Amino acid sequence: MTRLPWIMVVSVVWCYWGSVVLMILRSRIKFGASPGAVPSTMRERLMWLFWVPTVIGWNVVPTLAYAAPYSLLRAPQWAFEHPHAAANWIAVIAAVSAYVLTVPCWLTLKSNWSLAIVPAKATELITHGLYKRIRHPIYALGILLLLATIIVAPSPAMLLFGVSHIILVLLIVESEEQFLIQKHGQLYGDYCQRSGRYFPRLWKLSRPT
Repeated sequence: MTRLPWIMVVSVVWCYWGSVVLMILRSRIKFGASPGAVPSTMRERLMWLFWVPTVIGWNVVPTLAYAAPYSLLRAPQWAFEHPHAAANWIAVIAAVSAYVLTVPCWLTLKSNWSLAIVPAKATELITHGLYKRIRHPIYALGILLLLATIIVAPSPAMLLFGVSHIILVLLIVESEEQFLIQKHGQLYGDYCQRSGRYFPRLWKLSRPT
């Protein structure tokens, strides 16, 4: 079995989270803005207790999928014997695409980018680029990268980390949207009407005349 798709996807995952670290430094050094690396709200602090280990696991566990001595960390036997090359290469395309599309999203946010809600931070509502039709493209693309990782490294531990990450993303997005509607009011409400949360709207909502 060729390990190239697995190596490529794992490399993209490390590049992705390495870029997040660079974004933290960029926010602090270039913009003098809080990157939200330490959550301000109690709800997010509680979520971070699970999210940080999940992210660490997402980076570490896939690298052990074909060498770990423990069944929890190791990919199942069928992944060794029947690697499903087409699915693995589709996962590579998905992973690379997710990363390539995420970078301009990060850059579009400029000083508005942060890992967590920063209530005192002066921000503006970004509605151009991928944000024109999707409110949370970074999270959507992150889930795509996560699914690609599970395909090439389908260990039980990676599945657990995957489920954990998706649940936490849903909770984080809910918190962010509550904060944004409080901060931007009707402006954000109108934005929600014309954009999808994770995917572009395929139809326009009718508005009263």
